[in-house]
Amino acid sequence: MLLLPWSSDKKKASPRRKPGKSSKTAPKRRVKGASSAKSSASSGKPPRKAWVRLLRVAIGLGGFGFLMLLLLIGLVWAGVFGAIPSTSELRTTIATDDASLVIAADGSIMGKYYRTNRQVIPVDNLPPHLLDALVATEDARFYEHKGVDRWSLGRVFLKTILLRDRSAGGGSTISQQLAKNLYPRKNHGLLNLPVAKIWESIAATRFERVYEKTEILELYLNTVPFGENIYGIEAASLRFFDKPATQLKVEEGAVLIGLLKANTAYNPRLNPERSQHRRNVVLSQMTKYGYLSSTEYDSLKQVDIELHYRTLGVHEGVAPYFRNWVRRQADEALKGLTKENGEAWNIETDGLRIYTTIDPELQKYADQSVREHLAKLQAHFAKDRSSRLRGDALSKAKAGTVRGQRGSTAEAWTQKRDMEIYTPEGMKTVQMSPEDSLVHYEGLLKAGFLVTDPRSGNILAWVGGPEHRYFPYDHVTSRRQAGSTFKPVVFASALEAGKDPCEYIAAAREEYEDYNDWSPRNAGGAYEGYWSMAGALAKSVNTVAVKLFVETGPEEVARHARDLGLEDGFEEETIYPSSALGTGTVSAFDLAEAYSAFQSGGKRRPLNGLLKIEDRNGEVIWEALGRDMPTQVLGTRTSELMTRMMQMTVDSGTARSLRTVYRLQGDIAGKTGTTQDHSDGWFVGYTPNMLAVAWVGADNPGLHFSNLNYGQGASMALPIWGKFMHKAQRDRSYKSWAIDSFHRFDPAVDRALHCNNWVEEIPEPSFWEMLFGPGRKDRKKDFNINIDRREDGDWIIVEPEPKEKKRRRDRPRRRDRNRRRSG
Repeated sequence: MLLLPWSSDKKKASPRRKPGKSSKTAPKRRVKGASSAKSSASSGKPPRKAWVRLLRVAIGLGGFGFLMLLLLIGLVWAGVFGAIPSTSELRTTIATDDASLVIAADGSIMGKYYRTNRQVIPVDNLPPHLLDALVATEDARFYEHKGVDRWSLGRVFLKTILLRDRSAGGGSTISQQLAKNLYPRKNHGLLNLPVAKIWESIAATRFERVYEKTEILELYLNTVPFGENIYGIEAASLRFFDKPATQLKVEEGAVLIGLLKANTAYNPRLNPERSQHRRNVVLSQMTKYGYLSSTEYDSLKQVDIELHYRTLGVHEGVAPYFRNWVRRQADEALKGLTKENGEAWNIETDGLRIYTTIDPELQKYADQSVREHLAKLQAHFAKDRSSRLRGDALSKAKAGTVRGQRGSTAEAWTQKRDMEIYTPEGMKTVQMSPEDSLVHYEGLLKAGFLVTDPRSGNILAWVGGPEHRYFPYDHVTSRRQAGSTFKPVVFASALEAGKDPCEYIAAAREEYEDYNDWSPRNAGGAYEGYWSMAGALAKSVNTVAVKLFVETGPEEVARHARDLGLEDGFEEETIYPSSALGTGTVSAFDLAEAYSAFQSGGKRRPLNGLLKIEDRNGEVIWEALGRDMPTQVLGTRTSELMTRMMQMTVDSGTARSLRTVYRLQGDIAGKTGTTQDHSDGWFVGYTPNMLAVAWVGADNPGLHFSNLNYGQGASMALPIWGKFMHKAQRDRSYKSWAIDSFHRFDPAVDRALHCNNWVEEIPEPSFWEMLFGPGRKDRKKDFNINIDRREDGDWIIVEPEPKEKKRRRDRPRRRDRNRRRSG
């Protein structure tokens, strides 16, 4: 028998086997690893180690994972998880919502219309340091890679994933972040992150093939969010520093770039210390990559952040009430106009530039004047017994609220709790019940104030209420009873019909049988004597206004009212003698347009607040030039006579506090107005360069002052006008504009008004006057006669003291002088 060498050796290697016993019956003892060693020995292979097996498992799993990754990339590429835009689509279809800007007369931005708060700005207009800060902080190898940075991905894998170092940052390039900004991520469950990263990487490489590096930076900076619902560097710059991005300093730009890491955590308004630390990190990165010198860095990191925070939302910004109105004007102007692709213009998304006539400084003075006066007047109004909701009026007001419609119980209406309320002095936290709150807000006075240039019709300032956030209802366009502001229309109609302004009219009270024996009353209760038209207008004498109305003819007055733009309540079929006292409704806007005819030689000029509209590239889409031409509605002589008569209202009539209290200089003409029960106070005043209308009252006409002390137009509305002009006249930039003289009128205008304003009796005409017409002996040279009101309300005439004649010096006659000289 042939024995193999390893077989004999094996037998020799078994010393424990006892002789005499068969090998088959010998007991077997199992030792760990024996079988494997035996099999290995029998097979002739070296023994396996554990790490080899692990390595094989890892390779297998890695290969499987790699295959799965390839499969996932293929699925993403194929669009299973959402279509990736092609290069042609990226070149032609990228469009972001761009806010339209409302621009004031001085070129400043006063507000926006937007769906997304973003303004696109070309990269060429951005300061280089802003681009440097972005690249140094977000993607240092931006100019070297093609959309995906492999080195950054390796760093992320090693530090962020394996070593769990979150401070190492992400591996997304600027191009990948741009893809994320333009195409927000979708939810794909457990695969959400890998799918998103793959999708963005593919999109980023396509971006790099379509756009230049600077174009990618432009897209990025115009789309990236900065928190507070603002997008893009331009909107962020306006929000935090109140300046366009082109004017950002290095340290300011670093603040905004630092915001990109965490919008809230590094918000300079909410967390100034964190923001400053993050800004210094950005500056440090700029120094690291050679964009700043060490000296510049050491200097800039010591500078404190100086914010100029400004919001331009619906309620904020310059003239929010006006912006609502001009938005409607812009929509109307763009009707029928289309873009090159045939689509209609969209103010909220197309980034238009809407140029307006508003003067920001005058708007500021107007806002201040309204708030200052309302705060003072409200204190008196709150004490007046007629200014609070009571009884049926309160029940009706409750029924009109949401709470009332829900059927709240009486207990719910009276349960007090802490609430924040608006007051003219500012917001306050008080304990109030819902009923108290309703009474409080209903009892607040509101105001409307409109400032225009009557020569052009341009709107210079617009205040529709005390606070747009809480009271969005616009009192510049709302309609209320006109009161005595309608009287100039009556007087102008009489002059147009040939009435002599110095013809005296009795102040006596009369009853009008054709109108249910209606009889007008004078505010002061005085009915004695006779008034000239100038005197009656200056003192707003009701009985004279109604007599002029009847003598001129209701139809004639109604026609002139319509010509001046006043239509509501002044139609021929609805006009009555009481209309002479302003029972029809008007708005401040209407009155400003109507009174422009008195200031501008009889030409009514339509008001305009919109100058032009441009697209985002600066191309003019629409322009107002020459669209609304003035209309001649009154004779030049009539308008000049009316201006002179309303000057008397300011110099010695119901508006004389403009001279005595506010110390206003220059020529001013105007008219006060008070409605029934003192529900509305008006004042319309104009100078050679400006016309402004003020209205004050409560939203509910049933709430009003109970007497004339505070309830007349001279107390309710005129102070807003006076405060505004006082501020303008003290401003050197506006002094020459605010203090001016009317142009030289025809001398016949002054001669026509050369008479006493009031006489106790009309003198009998002399024989000469009967032959050749009325004389002028009874007419006073100084037509600004001083007329005042006694404490009991009656008008009295304060006759001026006779002027002393200048004594001629005693001197010899010419003949005597000649004699002395010859002698």
